[in-house]
Amino acid sequence: MLVELLCLLVFSVRLAHYAKVIPRDKFWKDPKNICIIVVLLLTLTDMIIYGGLKAANCYSVRWSRVLRPLLLINVTEGRQLRRAFRSIRNALPEISYVFVLFIFSVLIFSLMALKLLSKRDLKTIEGTPYFTNYLEIVFELYVLVTTANSPDVMMPAYNKSSVFAIFFILYILINTYIFMSVFLAVVFNNYKKYLKEEIQQLVRAKRHKMARAFGVLQEQKEEGGQPVVSHENWNKLVRQVRPDISNAHKELLWRVCDDDNQGFIGGSNITTQRGNGLECMP
Repeated sequence: MLVELLCLLVFSVRLAHYAKVIPRDKFWKDPKNICIIVVLLLTLTDMIIYGGLKAANCYSVRWSRVLRPLLLINVTEGRQLRRAFRSIRNALPEISYVFVLFIFSVLIFSLMALKLLSKRDLKTIEGTPYFTNYLEIVFELYVLVTTANSPDVMMPAYNKSSVFAIFFILYILINTYIFMSVFLAVVFNNYKKYLKEEIQQLVRAKRHKMARAFGVLQEQKEEGGQPVVSHENWNKLVRQVRPDISNAHKELLWRVCDDDNQGFIGGSNITTQRGNGLECMP
């Protein structure tokens, strides 16, 4: 708990520092900041309750532990995690349709197994009644989709008659090989689609920031000419923003920006975004 308290202190200091460097109204409108504050308060409350109950020799559970991933998702360095989380969240509606069909198939097969085997007085290897409870059948067949209990789950019925093996073979073919393949394909396609949209939004945001940066740094190369960013001003910007950057890295960035070797960056370099032009400014 001392280590956890230290971690909470680190997150609190980070949050307080972030609140001082941005406008207050923008800070309180950001749901990520609100989420971090709520998680910190709930975790601190849980620690106090847990410590008090332990001191009184009462049983207690640390229920706030499930909230810890929210801290990693909402911190500034968690952009990639948030992007993946949003892609999963957006893909869930399409995935749920296939999942509902899969559960419906398991329920139907469980009902068929109940009608086929419940009245045949079969026993498991432990001597308990075999396939007489519907909920237990649903659970056993759900596990069978992973083949974790195969072929043990079908042996009492198979020992009674080998014909019952056809039921389990059909179940595995439909639910394990067909439904799971369809489910995997739907998950992959939808996740890829929404991840692509996230990347497109990121590219658009980078282009917008590049255009704003160009608007700040631009100058008139000649009277009546197009606005440009000269190599001299670009070098000043790099020395100001990234004083520790190496000359080779700086030269590489400039060559990416000025791929035509014109000695300046024109507006077309920003709007067309050729090559890796998104990274040409530090």
